Amino acid sequence: MSSSFLKCIDEGLRALLFTKFQTIMGLTASNDAEETSVIIFPKRVAQRMMAEKRGRHELEFINLWRSTEQFDWSRQRSFVARNGMHLEYTDSNTNSIVTIKGIPVVLPYSIWFWSTDFDKLNNVKIEYLFWQHENPYLSLSYNDSYPVEMDLHFGDIVDESDIENMFNVGKYHVIMMPITIDGWVFKTTNPGVVQKIVVTIYDQDSIEDRTEFLASPNTELQLYQEEIEE
Repeated sequence: MSSSFLKCIDEGLRALLFTKFQTIMGLTASNDAEETSVIIFPKRVAQRMMAEKRGRHELEFINLWRSTEQFDWSRQRSFVARNGMHLEYTDSNTNSIVTIKGIPVVLPYSIWFWSTDFDKLNNVKIEYLFWQHENPYLSLSYNDSYPVEMDLHFGDIVDESDIENMFNVGKYHVIMMPITIDGWVFKTTNPGVVQKIVVTIYDQDSIEDRTEFLASPNTELQLYQEEIEE
């Protein structure tokens, strides 16, 4: 089963967070770096899930979670949402056309940054604050062919560190920074193509009930017929 486009957005944002904050957070670059440095889980289970992925308990990681999906009424009057767009022929033998429809959605994410170094998180905050002036977009491709660019919006930075219990749970710092995506979710359909049109002309002078005639036409009254093919 293919992945939903919502999952593609999750994975795209995860990759973007890794790329943008890798140097500041000191995240290790490797083949599975995104999976072992940026995880898609809520905050309360993030430490446990990260420890299981890495095989050891250590900080310096990022986790994100999408809390809800909201229909975006401000963008709902779009041609893509209502009628769809015809993209291409998928099969030259059947001439099937792919039609894509898109629904605008607002996708709020919570992003948590974990570190033992509080000043490292200060630099993360600065990078986040400047982000809205430095390419605040999530760029993806639909069906590996069609580029989709989604706007990112930012909010208040919240310190969620449990410093008061540092002597019980250890000293570490956690900040939460929200990102809201003006996103789209897509649905692909195959409406088919009209390949043949049959035109028939009848003599209607002696027809009393046209509705009944159209349901069961009398071939004796047929004057002309032509088949028009693509």
